[in-house]
Amino acid sequence: MRRLPVLLFSLALIACDGGGMDPADAAPPPPPCEYPTFSGQLGLGEVMPNWTWQNVQAWDGTTSTLDLGEFFCSSDYDQYSSIVLVISAGWCPACPEYIRAIDSMSRQLEDAGALVLFVEVETADFDPATSADAATFINGIIADGPGLRIGDADNTQPSAVRGLVQRMPSGYFIRRRDMVIVADQKQSIYQIDYAGLAADPEQTWTPMPPPFVGNCGPADEEASEPNDDLATAQVITFGGEVTGGVCAEGGDFYRIEEAGPWRFDLFTEFLMTREDLNLNLYTSAGERIGGSTQRSNHDWIDYEGPAVIEVYGMDNDSATYRVTLGPQP
Repeated sequence: MRRLPVLLFSLALIACDGGGMDPADAAPPPPPCEYPTFSGQLGLGEVMPNWTWQNVQAWDGTTSTLDLGEFFCSSDYDQYSSIVLVISAGWCPACPEYIRAIDSMSRQLEDAGALVLFVEVETADFDPATSADAATFINGIIADGPGLRIGDADNTQPSAVRGLVQRMPSGYFIRRRDMVIVADQKQSIYQIDYAGLAADPEQTWTPMPPPFVGNCGPADEEASEPNDDLATAQVITFGGEVTGGVCAEGGDFYRIEEAGPWRFDLFTEFLMTREDLNLNLYTSAGERIGGSTQRSNHDWIDYEGPAVIEVYGMDNDSATYRVTLGPQP
C-alpha cells in the first residue's frame, strides 16, 4: 500500500516528460508572405503588379476573385508555376487570331502548370470592359476553351492595365516564384513559345525585335528635324500642331515648357497602316517617367509642368503622324 503513491508520481513524470513537447523543439511559424516589390509597369524583366480582379469568369460561367497576391503566396495555387497573360480589346482586329493561338495550346499550358488569363480592357465601343464583357468576347472566339475571362473594369485599381499596354494584342509570361515577366510579346516578331516556357519557367527568353523598315521619307519629316534626342527636342506651345514622321530609327522629341496642366495628343493612321507609334514622357532632365494612354490611332499624355515627349515606333514601326498640345480637357 505504501508503494502506490510513488508509482502514481512516477507515471505522472513519464506523462509530462515523455508525452509533451519541449517548446524549444517547436518549429517557428513561417514568416508572412510579402509580394515582390513592383514598379507598376508591364514589360520584360518587370514584376507583375499586384492586381486584384473581381467577377472573374471561368469557361463554365462560374465567377470568382483573382488576387495576384494570393496567387503568389497561397498554397491553394501550388499547382501553378506560371501565368500566361493575354491582353486584348473588342475593337482589335488582330486579337481573335492571337487568342485562338493561345487557346490551341491552353490544355498543354494547364498541364505544365500555367494559369491562362484573358484580360479585355475595352469593348468594341471603346468602353471599359467588365468581366462579363470579357466572357462574351472571349467565348465568341474560343467557346468553352480553358482560361479565365477578365475585364479590366473589374480591377480594384481602375484602368490599371489599359494605361500600360502599348499595342493590342499584348502577351506576357510570368514566373510565379518571383512574379517576374520573363517574356513579352512586344519584344519579338515571333509568337512566344508559351508551352516551352511553361514546361521550364526558369529558362532564359531572348527578345527578337524586327528590323527597321522606313515607311516614310525626308519629305514627311517634321520641319524641326533633326529632333532625335533630348538635346535637340523641338519646343511646342499651347495651340501648337506639328505634322511629321518617324521615318528613321529612333524617335522624335518635343519639349514642353508650360507651367500648368496640359495634354499632348498624337494622331496616326494606325487603323489603316497597322504601324504603331507611341509616346514616352521624360522630365526636363531626361528621366523617363511614363508613357501614353492609347486608343488605336490616338495616343495622349496628361501632365503638368515642363517635360519632354518622345514620339517613337513600337517594335521599330515607322509612320507619319500629327501632334498637338493644349490644356487638359
